[in-house]
Parts: sequence; C-alpha cells; structure tokens
Amino acid sequence: MSSVEKALSILELFNLDQSELQFSEVVRKTNFPKSTVHRILTTLRQKEYLMFDEARKQYSIGPKLFELGSLFFMNRSVTSAAIPEIEKLVRETHYTGLLASIIDDSLIYLFAQYGDSPLLVNSYAGQRRPPNYGILGKLLLAYLPEREVDTILEHYPLKRTANNSITDVRRYKEELAKIRWKGYARADEETINGVSGFAAPIFDRHKQVKAGVALLYPTQLVNENEAKMLESKLLSAAEAISNKMGYSNYRREKE
Repeated sequence: MSSVEKALSILELFNLDQSELQFSEVVRKTNFPKSTVHRILTTLRQKEYLMFDEARKQYSIGPKLFELGSLFFMNRSVTSAAIPEIEKLVRETHYTGLLASIIDDSLIYLFAQYGDSPLLVNSYAGQRRPPNYGILGKLLLAYLPEREVDTILEHYPLKRTANNSITDVRRYKEELAKIRWKGYARADEETINGVSGFAAPIFDRHKQVKAGVALLYPTQLVNENEAKMLESKLLSAAEAISNKMGYSNYRREKE
C-alpha cells in the first residue's frame, strides 16, 4: 500500500459515529506500524487535513477537508443555482429547506437551511442517507427506472420510523406513481413524528432530474390552508432553480 493510500485509509476512519480518534486507535484500526501512523498523522496535521487536541490527545477532521468538501458541493451547478432560492424560501416560510441528490447509491444532502421554527430534523450538507430515506428519497426514486427502484428497495428495505411510515412495497410504489403524476411529493409524519413536508424535483436542460428540494415543517403548527401556501412556495422555488438549470417547461411538467 502506498503512502497516499495509507493516508486516505486513516482519513476514512473518521465518520459520524467516530469523529475523534486517539493515536492508539488509529494504529489498532489500520494495523499500520506506529512509526508510519505517526509520520502520516504529522503530515496531515501540518497540511490542516486533521486537527489535534493536545489536552484530550484526540485527532479530528481539519479545515482543509471542509474546504475541499465545500468546493465539491459548490461546483455542482445545481447547488449553486439552488442555494439562493432555498434561502429565500426559508426566509419567507421560516421553515427548513433541504437540497439532496442520489449520488453513488446514496441520498446526499447538498444544502440545508434551518428556519426559526422548532423542528426535530438533523440533516446537513454532506450527510449520506439510504437512497430511499425520507421525503427526498421518495421523491427522487419516483423518477428512477422501475428496475433501479426494485434494486434499491431490495438492498434498503422500507422501515417504520414514524406514525405514517410506508412499509408495504406495493403501497410505496403507488406513492411513487402518484408523485410522478402530480410532480411533487408530500409526506405527513412518514419519517419523523411531528414533521411533515413537501418536495419537488429539479430538472436540467436535458429534462433530467438532478436533485430534489424539500420544505419541512412541524405538523402541529401548519393547518391545511397554510400547507397549500407552503406547497405553492416550494414548487415556485423548484421551478426557479430548474429555470436556472436551463429547464423552462416546469409548470407543464406538473400538469
């Protein structure tokens, strides 16, 4: 294994469940010689790919990785096009806006903006979820080929996580067909109790769905008339983003 491969192996040890590691843990997990681990960790610290807490003797991800990760997301044209529209949507509604895409068989959040209303959601840019997770997973699966959907549901079985979770495959597929027909998705406490929302696709100039944008809100704070208003604002945001991506037929897509 080359030095580069070893350095990457060490960086890949850090994840949501293990955000900090001690020197001895890195040695144990990689099975590399102590001298090799020390040399690589020293280099990664010098280049700011890792940080080190002297008091706690813990390594953690450094600012250079954040910088590169941010560059990845900003270089995706859909992210650049979507951020101003989502920020506007959140300002107008005070609820939470999310942007996600399916990349390498994972649902990846590209952007998250929280409003000032209380909401029990913990989603952030860069986070990976199963491809069928939540309202955005459901939305994006609706625009995939049926064979691909079957494969995803086989590898990621539907789970009950909230009062209204859909766990029956046949009903889930009916929901996907309904989304394609209406042009957007709605979910009422399907993933998290107390959380509802709308999601709509973002099309590019080739009429391909590049991502999905969602607006989430606390169920108890929004009546049906207010939900209709939120639906309209979410669809307007999705249309504006799609227009920036070169797609100008958004309204007819939903008719």
